[in-house]
Amino acid sequence: MDIFDWTNTSIKPCPFCGRDLKDSDRPEAIHTERTLSGGRSWIIHCPECDFGCGVEMRGETEAEVIAKWNRRDDG
Repeated sequence: MDIFDWTNTSIKPCPFCGRDLKDSDRPEAIHTERTLSGGRSWIIHCPECDFGCGVEMRGETEAEVIAKWNRRDDG
């Protein structure tokens, strides 16, 4: 499992509960996981154990999962 480096990342609060993941005590809120095919997928989640809502998003790359998380409808 790879743990994400938050240092130079622009990430919005949780789209459902507003929790700021950078304030989380859980650096593993963004991490990788092995897929059944032997590959790797990125996961971002709002940790319930850190007063979040538990929502989770997945992507094939770090950039993809962050883009999904940061996407907001303007109207």
